[in-house]
Amino acid sequence: MVSTGVIVAAIVIQTIYLGRKLDRLQETMDIVSKDVHSQNVLMFMHKLSDYMGTVESARELLINSAVIDQTKDIAHIHLAELARQRNSLMSLLDNLIRYIPNATERHQDLILDFTNSVIELLPSTIRLEAELYDQLGKFDMANHVVKTAGGKYWQLVDFYRSWCNEQAQGVIKGESNVAGLLEANGNKLKRLFTLDFNKALLVEMPIPQLESVKGS
Repeated sequence: MVSTGVIVAAIVIQTIYLGRKLDRLQETMDIVSKDVHSQNVLMFMHKLSDYMGTVESARELLINSAVIDQTKDIAHIHLAELARQRNSLMSLLDNLIRYIPNATERHQDLILDFTNSVIELLPSTIRLEAELYDQLGKFDMANHVVKTAGGKYWQLVDFYRSWCNEQAQGVIKGESNVAGLLEANGNKLKRLFTLDFNKALLVEMPIPQLESVKGS
C-alpha cells in the first residue's frame, strides 16, 4: 500500500515542477504580448493569463495539503474556474495554431515556441486539477477530469501534429510558408509529440487504491 506521505511528497514535487513551468511560460507570454498585436493572439493571452492565475492559486493549496480541510470552499471555487478556463483556453488553441502562417517570420517563431510551451504545460495543469479533487476525497471526479480533459488534450495534440504534417507537405505545392520553421523546430516538436511524462500524467488512478490510501 502506498503511504499518504509518499502521495503528498509526489504532489509537492509535481507542484514545484509546475511552478517552474509557469514561470518560463510567463516569460514567453511577456515577449509575445509585446511583439504580437493580433486580436486572436491578444484574446488568447488574456484567457491564458486568467488560467495561469487560477492554476497558481490551486497549486498553493496543494503545496500544503494540511490546509485543504480549512479551504474546501476556496478549493471548490478554484476547481469550477479551472474547468471553465481550461476548456476556453483549449478551444482557442487551434485558432492560435492556424494563425501562425499569417504572422511575420519573427512572430511565427515566437508563436510556435509559445504554442509548444502551452501544449507541454497542459497535462501538468490537468493533473493538478485532478489532484485537488483527490485531496478533497472526490476520487471519481479526479479520474473524470483525467479522462475527459485528457481526451481533449490528445485531440488537440493530434490536430497540432496533423497541422504540422500538412504544412510540411504544403511546401511541395507552394502552399506553406512555415515549412522551414517546422524543420528548424523538428526536435522540439518530436519531443512534444512523444513526451512520456505527459502520458504518465494523464493516466487514471485506481479508485480502490486511492480510497485505501485516504483511509490509512
